[in-house]
Amino acid sequence: MANTIRGLLSTNPQELVDELEKLREQEKRIAHERELVERVLEIVIESGGPSAEYLTDPERGLLTVGPLRAQVMRVYAAAGEGAGFQPREVHEQLVAHGNSKVTLDNVRVTMGRMADSGELLQPEPPIALYLLPPSTPESGEADDV
Repeated sequence: MANTIRGLLSTNPQELVDELEKLREQEKRIAHERELVERVLEIVIESGGPSAEYLTDPERGLLTVGPLRAQVMRVYAAAGEGAGFQPREVHEQLVAHGNSKVTLDNVRVTMGRMADSGELLQPEPPIALYLLPPSTPESGEADDV
């Protein structure tokens, strides 16, 4: 590594500027490609079916694409029944599995809204811990013909 730094220090400054610009362009292209692939994965998940089931299977690991509510639910699914999490713990899981854009505030607000809508339960007195409600058949499952 020291040789690399010495080499860079002895490089023509304009060459370094040119190299920096090339790296910035590569970074932009990679970010664009990543967003495109993430969006395609979101579309596949939203469309349902075997591909969506495969992508969201907790046994495969935590997939951090799609709506934040779905990502939060995948954290719970991966942990198994009876798991409870604080928003900080969910945030750490999402970041560790590749969601570099989510903030702790995003997770706090989303989990609070999920508790308000009944998707998560918050023990009494309210503390920063959320649980899944008791298992119930998912809507529409019983209606399949």
